Amino acid sequence: MKDRQIVASNIMKVTLSCDHRVVVVASGSTLLQALLSYSP
Repeated sequence: MKDRQIVASNIMKVTLSCDHRVVVVASGSTLLQALLSYSP
């Protein structure tokens, strides 16, 4: 809702599963940071 009006919005659900190894977690963290920094 925006200003008490229903409006269309882009929403994308993301699930990330990482192995316990540091290299895999670091790559996953980089991906999440890139996704979170995107703001349309």
